[in-house]
Amino acid sequence: MYTRYLHILPIAVLLAASCDMVSEQNYSTPPAVAPEEVKGISLKAGQETDLFNTMYPTGNTGPVTFTSDDPSVAEVDGKGNVTGIAPGYTAITVDDGQKKYRIQAHVQDEIHMQMLDALTKPIDTGYAPEYDTLAVARGETATLQLLVFADNGASSPEPKVTLFAPEGSSGVTVVPELYWERYIPCTRMWYSWFGGAPSDELFADTYPDPLMPVDKWNVDIAAGEYAPLWIEFNIPRSAVPGLYRGEVSVTAGGKSGTYVFFTKVYDVTLPEDQEMSVIEWLDANLAPMNNNVAPDRDLRDELIEKAVIPMARKYGVNCFQMLSSFAFDVVKSAGTDPQTGKTIPVFDLSAYERDIEMFLRACPDLDMIHGLNVIAGTRDGGVFIMQGVYLDSNGDIVLENGNLKLGDYQDVTDYVPPQTEIYYGNYFKQLQAMLESHSLPDGRTWLDIYAQTIKDEPKDEAAPAWNAIARMIRKWAPGIKLVEPIETDLIDPELLDYPCPTLGAIAGNLAKGDQVQWMYICSQPQGDYANRFIRLPLIKTRIVHWVNYRYNAVGFLHWAFNYWSGVDDPYGDPSGEHMGGDTHLVYPGYHEIYPSIRLCAMRDGIRDFDLLRMVEKKSASQADEFCARLVQDNATYNTDVASFRQLRRDILEYLEE
Repeated sequence: MYTRYLHILPIAVLLAASCDMVSEQNYSTPPAVAPEEVKGISLKAGQETDLFNTMYPTGNTGPVTFTSDDPSVAEVDGKGNVTGIAPGYTAITVDDGQKKYRIQAHVQDEIHMQMLDALTKPIDTGYAPEYDTLAVARGETATLQLLVFADNGASSPEPKVTLFAPEGSSGVTVVPELYWERYIPCTRMWYSWFGGAPSDELFADTYPDPLMPVDKWNVDIAAGEYAPLWIEFNIPRSAVPGLYRGEVSVTAGGKSGTYVFFTKVYDVTLPEDQEMSVIEWLDANLAPMNNNVAPDRDLRDELIEKAVIPMARKYGVNCFQMLSSFAFDVVKSAGTDPQTGKTIPVFDLSAYERDIEMFLRACPDLDMIHGLNVIAGTRDGGVFIMQGVYLDSNGDIVLENGNLKLGDYQDVTDYVPPQTEIYYGNYFKQLQAMLESHSLPDGRTWLDIYAQTIKDEPKDEAAPAWNAIARMIRKWAPGIKLVEPIETDLIDPELLDYPCPTLGAIAGNLAKGDQVQWMYICSQPQGDYANRFIRLPLIKTRIVHWVNYRYNAVGFLHWAFNYWSGVDDPYGDPSGEHMGGDTHLVYPGYHEIYPSIRLCAMRDGIRDFDLLRMVEKKSASQADEFCARLVQDNATYNTDVASFRQLRRDILEYLEE
């Protein structure tokens, strides 16, 4: 019980540097009231709060004494009435003769701050003050969300972390990243999409999502309103475990305020390499990063290598898809098969080599590369078609000026006709040879990290065409693995290496035999399922990767990292033709990009997956029990944020034992 009490009131228990530290062992008995009923007090100078009734709401009549550690900040009388004297922090000791409790008292500056759990989107007013210790493993990110108020308003306030160090030390031992949360509109789309609206949909005029670096973005705070401040500390794996004290100051117009918080770094270290394979497909349209002018190929690649991929990698993306799509002008020349004398197409794959080389430079721990879809589309009536070539009366390909003469689109609903197989069969054969010709530092080749998709989200009607093309690929390039975001169980499992059903369908589409389970989300699933939509509670975005663990899905796919919908202003309403938040997790600056609070939640969910794997190595049943406390199945979750934080602490304490 002491751990639950300690974590609810850690700042109160271990508060002021001016008072003696109280060991955790002194708090091994339960408090007199439920811990969630007491989280600290926040008041202004001259304001009075009745601590007696706050501490004993059931009317305890036993003898109680109250003492303020620093009466110059806040005084307390014998009846438990606390009066704010001057801005600052102190601890109020409550002694009922059997136990002592220490409660944080915060006397606000004109500019003052209030903690709000980083899994709660600040879209309302009147949030109750929170005093909770951030709890992380080494190798994780500690995130502090503060609501910054200014009694008389503030223009361009400047935040700064002035302390983050082990308790009793000074300085900033972990350099933080500070962002203002920017609000954007997000139109309600549920009425026009299948799946219906979630029961916990968030309603607001605008929603916080982009994270704007404080040195790139200014805010103004009106009197009585707040601006949300987002602070991240990437805890090194070499960090000393223990309690860290932090202080944040905000200054504006000669006024300033300070907020004190605590972070517990557990003696638990995440592995260097995350266990989950994660891909968010990139969009090569980077005009919004270049003053809305499409960059040339060299600049595009530079922006992807220097800005887009590093951002994606930082937040857990370790797989990428080919940027150079399969096109019909990649034939370099036509050669002759020495055995048959037939003309064969020879493909120029240098663009693909350039893509992969760039990925490996920007992401040395690259886990997988996805090739883009090859099914061209459908005709009326659901006939699946692919580009073919012209064949002469002898079945040989026809050339025009040394290039292939492309033929009609061929029906591939049930099988791949010769006109199509000559083109695609040779393409995949030569692609496999190219991939095998390049080695990785560990002795593998590019082929070992390559997987091909065939058609986006094949449903039942597309399964025969998918199977026909997959058999063709197996025939011409047996070493190429196949991955697919499927919406059917009619795909031949002997042909699919990585089944990747939606989160909503994963329970009925589990891997078979040697298949490796993946999972994906996109504009679906909707309703009450977990997803990354802006109008969903943020904890549901983090829960996505707990579903990964629940179904042993070691890979995760989403189609869009930076698809800015072709609009000039990605900060405008993202709902366009897609669900709000489906198209992008990042926002553009000039030749740089900025993260979002949803991207942070997904990153933290990926780290949760690693922690559950660590628990599994000690006890698989315990890992399942932890996971089931949050995710019962792919559609049933506990979305209470306080319960989630307690679950995380229980996991860290279990691993620390």
